[in-house]
Amino acid sequence: MVGINITLLSPSLTRIAIDLGNLDGRQWIVTSYMITYLTILPISGKLSDIFGRRLLLILATILFAFCPIGAALATNFATLVVARGLQGLGGGVCLTVPAIVMDDIAPIEKKALFQSMLSLVIGISNLVGPIIGGVFTDQVSWRWAFWLNVVLGTISLLMVVFFVQETVVIQEASALQKLKRIDWLGIMVNFGFVSSLLLFLQWGPDDSWSSPRVIATAIGTGLGLLILIAVESLFAKDPVIPVVVFNRSSSFFFAFSFASNLIAGPVLYYMSILFESVYGASGLETAIRLLPSTGAVIIGSVATHFLFRIFKHTKLVLAVDATLHMVAYGLVQTLTPTSSWAQQAFYFMPAFFGVPLERTATIIGARATCSNDLAATAISLVTFTSAMGFTLGLPIFELVHKVTLAKEIDSMNDTVKEQAKRIMGNAGAAYFAIHRMPSQVQEAIIHAYMNSMRQVFLFPLIVGGVMLVLALFMKNVRCS
Repeated sequence: MVGINITLLSPSLTRIAIDLGNLDGRQWIVTSYMITYLTILPISGKLSDIFGRRLLLILATILFAFCPIGAALATNFATLVVARGLQGLGGGVCLTVPAIVMDDIAPIEKKALFQSMLSLVIGISNLVGPIIGGVFTDQVSWRWAFWLNVVLGTISLLMVVFFVQETVVIQEASALQKLKRIDWLGIMVNFGFVSSLLLFLQWGPDDSWSSPRVIATAIGTGLGLLILIAVESLFAKDPVIPVVVFNRSSSFFFAFSFASNLIAGPVLYYMSILFESVYGASGLETAIRLLPSTGAVIIGSVATHFLFRIFKHTKLVLAVDATLHMVAYGLVQTLTPTSSWAQQAFYFMPAFFGVPLERTATIIGARATCSNDLAATAISLVTFTSAMGFTLGLPIFELVHKVTLAKEIDSMNDTVKEQAKRIMGNAGAAYFAIHRMPSQVQEAIIHAYMNSMRQVFLFPLIVGGVMLVLALFMKNVRCS
């Protein structure tokens, strides 16, 4: 449910913004959701300790399921943005608490199996989201994407109400006493930090990076982080993000989660651009090329439990994950405009095979390096660091693509350059028009895009190397 929602709207943003009369503000459809989503993620573990897993999950599912009704019926842009923001609160909890419940109920020898099944669901959902969203936008209406959330959310709510039992002992206290335990100052500061960061990432590529509002949000992000650390370490009696969770051992797992997801989401997006720009694939053909990666996630999820039984320790599992990333993106560097369909589709597979390995191993590792009373918080921080990586990754990829493609275009002769810049006029968004251009121009532009794509996919190759270093230096936590 949450996994599909994260990527479901990506093909529909421009259409939604045009229909509601605010094309320039289309990124707010994503930003409004991500602000509340990232705010609630790191604190959802602590909240589940205070109010219980089941109650918090029910409330979050209600928000996630029924706020999209407002978005589906929206007749103006503001209504949709508010509905998305409220939905983000539910989405953050719905992503984190199931992993905490899995940790609560799974015997130690089956924790990897339980978490890998959850990783399977999330991984496949992220992959099929853009496909479903594209079909709705092209064939029916973008509003159906929100109605799908309502349907899936309602089914999920019924399952939680009737089948999920409380898995933690809740301290006896009145509702008022529980509310007083919440670190409201920490939540507000975290909200300010996340808001500043997302606005910086949203405005930076559109404005000059030296524009006043971009500089202001950059300063706000830095100050917000410093104030958050001070509040949680010095002033909060019961901090929602206890600083003690970030010990030497757990920090390696948080860093690995961040690095892995820094490339996971953007790679999926730029795979589509590669297939459509260089190889002229249609939307359906792109979806077919993504199927091997979907299959790799499924195989990886099934294999995760057995790999844990073989290697016994998270260090080795994560080293395998990092190596798979390096192999995949090393192979991608060998792609040419004439590479076969099989090469295009299958070279990415090893990286996606490692996706469930990373999520399962980082949750188990971070959980094992913290005391039992901090278990839920540790798990929620793994989901938070992965979401932060996902959020920061795309602007980095976009910057590399924009700079390298502009350099390639500038090196062309004037005739080709003039036509190429028509494509670059909308930040390269019209790459689908390449294969309708005159053949002599088309070849040069395809070559430029291919060179740019190699540079784009060089970044995840480097990150894979960083991940391997992190894996080798982290604590050797036993998996079972």
